[in-house]
Amino acid sequence: MAAALAMTGSWIPSLWGDEAASVLSATRPVGSLLAMVIHVDVVHAAYYLGLHDWVALFGAGPFSVRFPSALAAGMCAAAVTWMCGRVGTVRFGVLAGVLVAVLPRLTYAGEEARSYAWDAALAAILCAIVVELLLGRGPSRPWWIAYTVVLTVGVYAFLYFALLTLAVGAAIAMTPELRPQRRRWLIASATASALALPCSPSRRPRRRRSGICAGRMSRARPPCSSRCGSPHRCSRRSPGP
Repeated sequence: MAAALAMTGSWIPSLWGDEAASVLSATRPVGSLLAMVIHVDVVHAAYYLGLHDWVALFGAGPFSVRFPSALAAGMCAAAVTWMCGRVGTVRFGVLAGVLVAVLPRLTYAGEEARSYAWDAALAAILCAIVVELLLGRGPSRPWWIAYTVVLTVGVYAFLYFALLTLAVGAAIAMTPELRPQRRRWLIASATASALALPCSPSRRPRRRRSGICAGRMSRARPPCSSRCGSPHRCSRRSPGP
């Protein structure tokens, strides 16, 4: 339902500035794309790399580049449904999923070619994993491995996803059933942090726009519509003489 809502009519609006950044980044050769994300926009590295392969298969039209975000919105709603169904009734889980599906912010994220719908989906999956650990049904090691993988992928998708580590730590500290898992939480979080070191804040800071406004454009800076279909300009004004 969430995917269908986000998908409906997503081909109608033209690409706006940040979506144009996603498309122009994704259509770079892999070597150029890797250099760009390292020096300009590392916070969205995994999304750009995934979109690169998607565009190679399905093209760079508005519906095509927005379709993965709609799928991510559906994944987010599904994870919430699963999580709430595990701690409550099936009816409660379905109600929670429907409420998530109609949230305007998630629908908006699901209809734009940016990484935010995927961030929401990964965050919901991470929370569902923590709920499974809380329920304590079966061995906890596989869930901690899943936690490490999802946290690592989430950081590569969006750098500030790492802050969820603190939220999980606080939940463990406040939940008596999870307190014996503190050591495994520390190990899993440290492992994910080590695997995500290429996204470290010590990298060069992110510029105001990704690639398309990275200083390699002409002084005239024509509207994005001349290059990617968006009626907006890449920046507010051209640089002075």
